Amino acid sequence: MKRLGTEDDIDRVLELFNSSVNLTGNIYEYNKNDILEYITHDTYRLFVFEEDNKIVGVISISFGKISKWAQVEEIFVDKNYRRKGIATKLMAYVENMFKGRNVSLIVDEKNKEMQELMNKKDYKKGRKYYFYTK
Repeated sequence: MKRLGTEDDIDRVLELFNSSVNLTGNIYEYNKNDILEYITHDTYRLFVFEEDNKIVGVISISFGKISKWAQVEEIFVDKNYRRKGIATKLMAYVENMFKGRNVSLIVDEKNKEMQELMNKKDYKKGRKYYFYTK
């Protein structure tokens, strides 16, 4: 089941967000305020995927209120539920919800699974970027 994330989901969503640096290539550890912002901010949305009465996948997206863009910020699937189509279902849910907008995402060059999914879903690969943090 796919649904909008709520404040009751914060602890589990945070666990998924911090589950693997390999998924994002990010060295940042998320905190509860990060998740709360995705849930409450008016230009972000966070959706969860439940199976077996447990949140096993999550996708966050930012979007322009006036312009026609939507950016997938994060997508995580519990390691025990991967390769079962959950990320595909989450992406399809977001694409349908933001129909008529250009949906994009940044994928770490080491994240071959997500690259494979994006190719399968006919997303076009853009230029190579470098990620900097301080």
